[in-house]
Amino acid sequence: MNEEKNAHIALAKLAAEFWRLIKSYERTLTTLPPDNKAASVLRNAERKLTTILEETGMKVVTYDGQTYTPNLAVTIINTDEFSSGEELIIGNTLEPTIVLDDRVLFVGKAVSKRKESL
Repeated sequence: MNEEKNAHIALAKLAAEFWRLIKSYERTLTTLPPDNKAASVLRNAERKLTTILEETGMKVVTYDGQTYTPNLAVTIINTDEFSSGEELIIGNTLEPTIVLDDRVLFVGKAVSKRKESL
């Protein structure tokens, strides 16, 4: 059972890194000609990631746009920019949360922003 748990954790870490790589390349697509095949390749890679994770009971979770609450499985990296009573939303996911059957395997990282700055 411990080997299976370690395998799930390793897959979760790999999935988070692959997700980050996909998102990084998506940002560069705006600089490429519209007929470039890179967008198709990225969409296909993201679909494959989702399929592989679903086959093992895992999923990628991002909280972009959601109101931040401490029970979310995400680490906010810019908490020092806000006072303790401010209502925050998740502005941008830097690393996704990876979940296996409602159990968090990998806690994501995100940047938050004030709710009124929408």
